Amino acid sequence: MSRSTAILSYRDVLSICAALAIGLTGCVSEKKASTYYRPLPPKPRPMKPSPPDARANAMVLNVSVAVLDTNGNGYPDLIHATAHLFDRRYPLAIYEEGGFTFAMFAPGDVSRAGAEPIHQWLIVDERFHAARGRSAFGECYRFRLSLLEDDGTDELDLALADLVCVFEPADGGEPTWSGEVATIQIGHRVRIHGMRWRETTDPASEGGLWP
Repeated sequence: MSRSTAILSYRDVLSICAALAIGLTGCVSEKKASTYYRPLPPKPRPMKPSPPDARANAMVLNVSVAVLDTNGNGYPDLIHATAHLFDRRYPLAIYEEGGFTFAMFAPGDVSRAGAEPIHQWLIVDERFHAARGRSAFGECYRFRLSLLEDDGTDELDLALADLVCVFEPADGGEPTWSGEVATIQIGHRVRIHGMRWRETTDPASEGGLWP
């Protein structure tokens, strides 16, 4: 074997060893990556309930935008609303004795001086206690507000209305207002199963439904 041949063979051996070393390094790295362990997050801890001295000074009011038509005359008349009372010092909603007053205004009239509400609801006593419930945020109050209460009417010449709420504590403390005005659909004839209402007494209209 010549010297040049021996040198080439030696270089070939070095190349093979280098390739094997690179391959082994890749295998080791891949093995380390596959066995990497990430610790699980800690288990959530339940929040402590608000203490007895908690007093409402904030309210979150949720109102369903679409009002239901319960009497089938084509005009929405039943509003679903949920109120949460909070003491800003604590994270969970609280329960406090008192009463709620809801008022519905024409759009933009809430802040207008001297504006009269279209309808009002006073929630006290048995109705107040019946509204009490619980949600993921703590204590809550769920309401069904009907425009037909107290000889009211749902046949209003409005497409939208603004709803506000105030909570007045039983101990005579400061009232708590809903943070924002809730705008709802009201007073317009609604579509039912692809049909629309028409103003007619034609008996062929089947009670006012117009195909």
